[in-house]
Amino acid sequence: MGIGGPRREAVAGTETDRPEVGLWRVKAFPAEAASVRAARRYVQGLFAHELPSEVLASLVLMVSELATNAVQYGEGAGFELRVGSEHLDGLVRIEIQDMSPRSPSLQDRGLGDGRGRGLRIVDHFADRWGWEPRSSGKVTWFEVTPSSLG
Repeated sequence: MGIGGPRREAVAGTETDRPEVGLWRVKAFPAEAASVRAARRYVQGLFAHELPSEVLASLVLMVSELATNAVQYGEGAGFELRVGSEHLDGLVRIEIQDMSPRSPSLQDRGLGDGRGRGLRIVDHFADRWGWEPRSSGKVTWFEVTPSSLG
């Protein structure tokens, strides 16, 4: 659930575990710091007229964290952002694929640490999140129902 609700554990799964969503949008980004901002803007543009501003801010924050991880640890020339949405129940699923085979992990970091808190942020806001190995790299994903963030 959203803020203050019960949390679900991160899930390591397979592509067959992916829920069916109505529409997928896919965009590739180079592995450079400017791509994090570009990924945020891309998602903002997709949902600017569909989601309340506080919900969109949480969604964009989670995208920023996963995109940052892909740039810093992705071991490749870039990453692919996939955005799926289902208008019937409002489910939004965001996936970021990078070339690193290493699984993401939650870190216990203090407020003064400048790094290592990204997945904690995703864990806090997402209804579900996880990762899936691919033949080249992995996909890290999260799912939210906007009503759980509002």
